[in-house]
Amino acid sequence: MCQRMSDKRNRRKFDHNYDWIYDIEWMGKEQPIQWSDHEILVLAEQILEVTLAEIGDNRNSQKTKAEAFAWVQSDDRHQFSFINCCRLAGLDYEKIRESVSFIYRKTLM
Repeated sequence: MCQRMSDKRNRRKFDHNYDWIYDIEWMGKEQPIQWSDHEILVLAEQILEVTLAEIGDNRNSQKTKAEAFAWVQSDDRHQFSFINCCRLAGLDYEKIRESVSFIYRKTLM
């Protein structure tokens, strides 16, 4: 019981330190983040690199590999879709997709 009272006090103290988070006025004062073309390119390349590495890394779970593979197979065309990340990086998404499919099938064995 003593521990619970202590936890409640600590939580209350923590909550009071971050009361500003409930005040949404500060959000309107912040300038939106401006991304340069180079930063967007680097991000797209890193997304590709990390996701493709997840598929080939046998330390990852099958679920992680399947999610990464689903992203590669998707024909979505939003900002950081597989197809757009490949295009930003100057890669042929169809060739990458074909290679990744081969690797993914090998990891399932």
